[in-house]
Amino acid sequence: MRKISGQLIYSPADLTHFIACKHLTTLEKEAVESLRKKPAHTDTFGQALQERVLDFERQLLQKSEEEGKKVRSISQDDPLAAEKTLAAMREGVDLIYQGNSARRGSGRVGPIF
Repeated sequence: MRKISGQLIYSPADLTHFIACKHLTTLEKEAVESLRKKPAHTDTFGQALQERVLDFERQLLQKSEEEGKKVRSISQDDPLAAEKTLAAMREGVDLIYQGNSARRGSGRVGPIF
């Protein structure tokens, strides 16, 4: 969860947290609004799942490069990530890794074929 230009932006993880614990969502919202410190919680299942997804994505990226496919990696820290993602799509890049689907930077997506 982030606040951009006064608007709260929710991630898929925020939805999962809300389903698991509505109070956690309230605490996180208050933290984003600087009313309290960010709550500490450990989601071991979520962490394990994220590690597996990232490992899968790395293997997919390596295999695609070995097959000679045109691959473009875009840093999520790049303020122009959304624009670069669209440019790569227009260029016909075979695989866009860590592309961004939102101009505000909240739309991280996995590999795009």
